Amino acid sequence: AQDRAGNVTQDSMLLDPLHLWWLLDVRTRITPNREGQTVEFPQFTWDLGRTFAPPATGQPKPIFTYRLWSADNYDGPYTPLATLPNWAPWSSQNVLGYDSFFVALNIINDFAGKWLLLVVAGGDEAGNMEPWPINDLALGAGDQVMVNAGATSGTNWQRFMVSSTQAPDTVVAPMFWHNNLGAPVGDTTPNPDEFIEDIAPTNFGELRFGAAKIIPLPPLALNQRVEAQFQIDLLGNFTGTAQVHWELLRDGSRILEGITGPAVGTVSLTLPGQANFLFGDEPARRVAVNYVFRAWTEVDTDNDSIFEARDPTPANVYFTVVPDTDAGKYINPKNTLDAQPVKTKEEL
Repeated sequence: AQDRAGNVTQDSMLLDPLHLWWLLDVRTRITPNREGQTVEFPQFTWDLGRTFAPPATGQPKPIFTYRLWSADNYDGPYTPLATLPNWAPWSSQNVLGYDSFFVALNIINDFAGKWLLLVVAGGDEAGNMEPWPINDLALGAGDQVMVNAGATSGTNWQRFMVSSTQAPDTVVAPMFWHNNLGAPVGDTTPNPDEFIEDIAPTNFGELRFGAAKIIPLPPLALNQRVEAQFQIDLLGNFTGTAQVHWELLRDGSRILEGITGPAVGTVSLTLPGQANFLFGDEPARRVAVNYVFRAWTEVDTDNDSIFEARDPTPANVYFTVVPDTDAGKYINPKNTLDAQPVKTKEEL
């Protein structure tokens, strides 16, 4: 603006923009829609489900509240969860995570095989609040809920069953050692041409490293190589036939993979074993080599040769094989053989 004396309003003197909303319909939208499904890993997000959202950078923001009920069958009646007896406090939270909510509150174990009813209510920036879906859900004494005849799911409510089969889990424990090749000193019945593949270190001078993450190559004077054993434990309360998928990555590239099964309890895998490779930078022995051993469990729950359940979080073992016994210089080295050193100089 400019007055009659020529004074002009500067941008810095302008007031902050004023946002006005008056949105009448509030309808929360839950995703994904799991209505009528058996869910192994329940997790949900929600929003106001509108085609237009005010371009505000600050407050106010939409707020939400949610509540869960349980029942023995799909049609109900549904009763409030003892672990969540009331509506959650109003907040901008719009996520119910598998680990952070369903596992943390032990809902996965306590309600396995039962039906859950999730209802979310929202409020917009203008203070309009979402009403109870009275045409679909009847709220009775003790906050018990009955689903009205013909109702399947609304945008802000749905029913799902918590799977009674726990997801399989995989745990890997590594062990590394220098494995003798051929006839070790002290072996009274050796075959000079045999390859001795140990499932564990023997007493014939084989150096053990346990679960150390940095393993040096054996001295050239010894007829040995780096050997690794991975003990893979299958966890979880599942039924059916299990198998273990595994893979070995060298500097980010897969060099080996396989399937071990049927598997029960603990599976042991020794590498290189009979595979045609060696751990480390052989024969050059110049650089450190990084490896990842990865394993995950799959379960055929009904023995139809289709593996329906899979460990969603594969177990990873990271380790590095270095050229010599001075492993310390390979931990955050200042200079590497494949990179130019950085030199700095300051002048005053």
